[in-house]
Amino acid sequence: MIRSPSVALRGAHGYVVGNDIPLFDSVPSPSAPLIAMTRDGQAIGQPAGNFLFISPRVLLGDDEILHAFWGEPAAGWQPAVRADWISSATYTASLWHATYTPDKGWSPASPVYAAARIGWSDGMGDVAPDPVAGLHAVIVDDTARTLVHLAYSEGEWRARRIPGVELPAYSSIAVDDDGQVYVAYVAPDRTVESDANSVFLVRSPDHGRTWLPPRLISRSGSAQATQVHVLATQRGVHLVWAQNVTRGVVPQVVRHLVSGDGGDTWSAAEDLDIPDELGSLRTVADSCGAVHVTYEAVVYDEQGAEERGGLWYARWDGAWSALEQPFGSLNSTEADLAAGSDGAPRLVWSVVHPGATPYETTFLAVESHLQRTN
Repeated sequence: MIRSPSVALRGAHGYVVGNDIPLFDSVPSPSAPLIAMTRDGQAIGQPAGNFLFISPRVLLGDDEILHAFWGEPAAGWQPAVRADWISSATYTASLWHATYTPDKGWSPASPVYAAARIGWSDGMGDVAPDPVAGLHAVIVDDTARTLVHLAYSEGEWRARRIPGVELPAYSSIAVDDDGQVYVAYVAPDRTVESDANSVFLVRSPDHGRTWLPPRLISRSGSAQATQVHVLATQRGVHLVWAQNVTRGVVPQVVRHLVSGDGGDTWSAAEDLDIPDELGSLRTVADSCGAVHVTYEAVVYDEQGAEERGGLWYARWDGAWSALEQPFGSLNSTEADLAAGSDGAPRLVWSVVHPGATPYETTFLAVESHLQRTN
C-alpha cells in the first residue's frame, strides 16, 4: 500500500512516488521503503544512499526534470517495525532533494535544510514551482518555532526564515505567474489571550526575497484549523483547509476562501460538511479555476466496525459540489491530486481489490472522474 503518495505530471511524462508500507503492524520495517514509478507503472529506482525517504514529494519542471524531496530522521532513529512509521514525522530532522531524468537517472541526493526537528510530513511542509525563478519550498522548523522558506535556482538552495511567523503547525506554498509567493500556515493568534490553530497568509512580491507582514485570515479560537492549502490560479488565490466548528481539533468541514486581488481581500468562507473522519486532505486547481478536493476516511459498517477505506471527492467552482465517493465501495486509501499539461486534474490512489489483502494493493491513476469545469 502506498503511503504519502505524490504525483507529478508534465507533457508526456508522469511519475508517482510514495512509501511502500502495506500496514502499520509488527512486521519488520523495510530499510528504504520508497516507491518511484512512471505513470504507466515502470519502476525508476531511487537515489543512491542510506535513506528512509520519509513522505516523498515530487515536482516536474518545464524542462521535464523530476524533482524529489523527502525527510530524513536524526541520527540514531531507525524504524524497527512498520508501526514505527506512524511516529516518523516526530523524528524528521532534515530535508533532502534529488533529480531524475530518463536518460541520466537519479542525481546524487543533497541536503536542503536541517534542524533538531523539522515539520515536513502530514501537511507541515510543501513545495511549488516558480515559472521564473526555479523552485520554492516551505517547512516548519520546530526548533526555532518558525517557518523557513527555501528557494532553488541554478542548482543551489537558499534558506531563510519568514519574518513574523510564530509557532506554525501546518504550511503550504504557491507561486503565481507574476512571481508573487504565497505561504499559508496554521498557528495560534498571539494577539489574543486564548487561541489555537488559526489561519494566516504571508506574501512575498519578489520570488521570496522579501516578505510582507503575516495576515490573519481566520481566527479559530477553541475550534482549530488544520491541513491548510494555498492555490494560485489565473482567476484568483484560493485557501482551503480542514476546520473544526464546535470545539477541538477534529475537522468537521473543509473551508474555502478566494481572493481576486492577490490576497488583499477575501470572500466569505464556504464550508463543505464532512460526514466522516478526514485523513490526508489533497487539493488541486484546474485550468478553468475550479478547485478539486479529495481525502480518505475509514468507512464503518452498521455495527460500528471498520469496514474499508473510502475516498471522498468534491469540487468548488463558485460553490461546493455535493461530496461524493466516486468509486463507491472500492476499498481505497491515501491519494494525491495533480493537474496535467491540459489543465485537467488527475487522481492517484491505492486500491485493495475485493478478496485481496492490503499486501496485494495496486495503484491506479484515474482521470475520467475528474473533469475541468469551463
